[in-house]
Amino acid sequence: MDPEFEEFDYEGPLHNELLLGDLRLWTPGQVFEGHFGIDFAVRVQDIRFWHFIGWQLIPKGIVPNHLRWGYLWRKVGKFRTLPTFNVNVFIQAKRSLYIKNSSKILRQLGFRRSHYKFYIKEHQQRALDLLYKKLKGKALVSYAAPVFLTFSELYDYQEKRKLVINSTFVRVDRLLNHRCWIFDKPGTGGIASSDPEEIFDESFELQIQRLAKDAIDLESFNRDLIIKQLKQIEKAIFELCVEEQKNKNPITEYYSKMTSDLSNVDDESTLMFKIYFFCDLFKLGWFVVSKDRLM
Repeated sequence: MDPEFEEFDYEGPLHNELLLGDLRLWTPGQVFEGHFGIDFAVRVQDIRFWHFIGWQLIPKGIVPNHLRWGYLWRKVGKFRTLPTFNVNVFIQAKRSLYIKNSSKILRQLGFRRSHYKFYIKEHQQRALDLLYKKLKGKALVSYAAPVFLTFSELYDYQEKRKLVINSTFVRVDRLLNHRCWIFDKPGTGGIASSDPEEIFDESFELQIQRLAKDAIDLESFNRDLIIKQLKQIEKAIFELCVEEQKNKNPITEYYSKMTSDLSNVDDESTLMFKIYFFCDLFKLGWFVVSKDRLM
């Protein structure tokens, strides 16, 4: 049975709850604005950026000063350090399918009732697994899916900020050589299949907390450090695209084609653009982990 809502109906509210919750997560845009101020707005005067996103001419725009993050800190009531891009979280939201009756194999593995599943695409799975491995423990790359079906549940959990605790999360590396994730309750436990394999990870929240121990927050501006960290992420993306050439991965081929003219450009805005572009193609939510809590 299909859910009443689509992936994007779930994805946006889930991302909002992750940012508003107690998991030390930020959007890259927040971090970028906080560290670089209006530099990003200046940099997008490069016509190549606008051509990439479908504009023929550079549009006019403004940068309202009151949106600088110092304003937010004053509202919070005290100064807080800004995270860097040292530790990152990438989440791909999936659409759950509802299965009314468990198979004999699943019942033998403890599934005594109806359950949910979602399928993964092989070329996406390979690329995301490579991203996870190339970032070498400095990132969590995970799938997320709802453990419910109806719009009424979606709206209720969104209002009460209970989407995270009513979702399943599974690291992409856990599903290597599998084609679907089967689960009957929220959390990180379930069955990876084709060949059924039980998986029980520590909670999603605990995984974030472990990452936060390696996070780097800055009280003072350090442009070189932040650009270095962005380069590490972009380098991982570039390398996985090279490795996927032999598999003729259509998404990584398109990414490489569209960014080929930017291969030797490494200013902060171009690096951000290339990472965001990759995330957009793979439908990834990108978050930055901080040692400190926003609220």
